[in-house]
Amino acid sequence: MIFRIWIVVALSVVSSFCLDHVYMVRAGFGGAGFTGTDAQSPVHPKFSYSLNALGAQSFYGGGPLWGTELSLSSSHMQQDTVLWDAVTGNYNDSSTYQLSWIKPGLGIFLMKSWDFGLNISAGPQIGYLLSCTRTTHGENRSCEDDYQNIQVEVQGDIQYIYGDLVGLDFKWVQSVLPVESKGGRQIFQSLGSIGVSYLF
Repeated sequence: MIFRIWIVVALSVVSSFCLDHVYMVRAGFGGAGFTGTDAQSPVHPKFSYSLNALGAQSFYGGGPLWGTELSLSSSHMQQDTVLWDAVTGNYNDSSTYQLSWIKPGLGIFLMKSWDFGLNISAGPQIGYLLSCTRTTHGENRSCEDDYQNIQVEVQGDIQYIYGDLVGLDFKWVQSVLPVESKGGRQIFQSLGSIGVSYLF
């Protein structure tokens, strides 16, 4: 249901201003993980997938393109935690849990295009943590309150367009503000993906 709603909104918003230039949809697959100062909880990327809708048009007078992008990503990670024993005063047990995020995002970007099919784009993005599930020993619990709901990110993309119809790209999204900063921790999320695009 979430994906259906997102597709309708994405196509409506992007197509509303992109009337005569680049308009594309993208599907990506890659890996997501955390970085930052939390030595007790290393995170191992597993996989992520995303859907994107992009629209771009030129500035008055030509030059680079500018546009908007709506994204919906699902990220899956594995995190190791070390448990504190108040009796012994030591970290003496460890466990592993699975972390799954669903996050829509809205971005603005600048795009430089070359005639031989190469596009490079970059810009800021605002993400919203729609759903977070933590699975430990087969038990699921919601964890939206453990992380920042509004997440400020930057993204960059390098893409090759073949035949003005199909594109292949690599995209990197990095949070610039901590997604978690409790107890002195500064945790950031990063996501890299390879995507296939279809241009209209």
